[in-house]
Amino acid sequence: MTTSTTFEKSSDMDATKLYLKQVAKNKLLTHQQEIQYSQQIENSKKNLLLNLFAIPMAVWEFNTKIQGVLNREIDVLSMFDIEENELASLLTSLGAIQTDIQQLSICSDPSLCQKVAETCASLSFKLSFYDSMVQPFNNMIKDIISAQGAYLRFAQSKGVSRELFLTSYQSSAHDPAWQKFKSSHPVEVEKHEKLLASFVEKTGMPLDQLLEKCRKIRAEQKSKDEAVEIMLKSNLRLVVSVAKKYTNISQTPILDLIQEGNIGLLKAIEKFDWKLGFRFSTYATWWIKQCVLKALNEHHRIIRIPAHMSDLAKKVTRARAEFVQNNGFEPSVR
Repeated sequence: MTTSTTFEKSSDMDATKLYLKQVAKNKLLTHQQEIQYSQQIENSKKNLLLNLFAIPMAVWEFNTKIQGVLNREIDVLSMFDIEENELASLLTSLGAIQTDIQQLSICSDPSLCQKVAETCASLSFKLSFYDSMVQPFNNMIKDIISAQGAYLRFAQSKGVSRELFLTSYQSSAHDPAWQKFKSSHPVEVEKHEKLLASFVEKTGMPLDQLLEKCRKIRAEQKSKDEAVEIMLKSNLRLVVSVAKKYTNISQTPILDLIQEGNIGLLKAIEKFDWKLGFRFSTYATWWIKQCVLKALNEHHRIIRIPAHMSDLAKKVTRARAEFVQNNGFEPSVR
């Protein structure tokens, strides 16, 4: 064994020990806490969508994504965390939702908005999908605040007070001082007002209302992310426990197995239904095992076999064994 190999193994062991030490510090959740944080995730997703669907631009964007899935232009697995046998029912649900979404894009009805948000929150959207819907508005808010700041600084440089600017720049104020400022600098004022008006035109909502909705969206996103992080950290020990069971049958480093298990844990958080009454750890163990086994299967084959084909081969082998047991002879190919 070379010195470099020995050093690498020593470094891996040190990293593993450090990780396990950090994981051990995380407190386990009680069943009531699991329910509490699961409800927080569920409510945050619903409220996030409720505020998003109040913005015309978000409704248009969401409708485009749904249409893309229905037309097979967007990979359904990029937005949803589902199994193959769930695809047909999902597409049926999306078809029904699209009708409501199209009506919502024409007329903003609060009761319809509530209905659509609750229905969409119950679907198996990936957590990353919510982030992808929110991110354009987070970027736009930065641009709006930057444009408002530039307009304010220009107005202040010409003697306009901050208070006068805030009460006048979005309205047709008739304050003599504001009117004098606008008439004295028509080119610069028009440039700033056109930029702000472009945001209104793009989103379909007045700036003050848009900013208020975006604040609520960011608050719900933060609430969702905090609950997910707590559930994730509190169950890392479970991932380690499952991953350790496979170290004896594989040369794969335990940290790699843990990383795959963490993906399964995140899937479990996305799909967990607290209303069924099960402990989260019971539900999560299955998903963690599936991801670890899938990784082992892929790492130890020269030619990668898709997971669904591997599952099919297992079913055929199991059916063959049952046939032999029941009939006493091997099944024929005919």
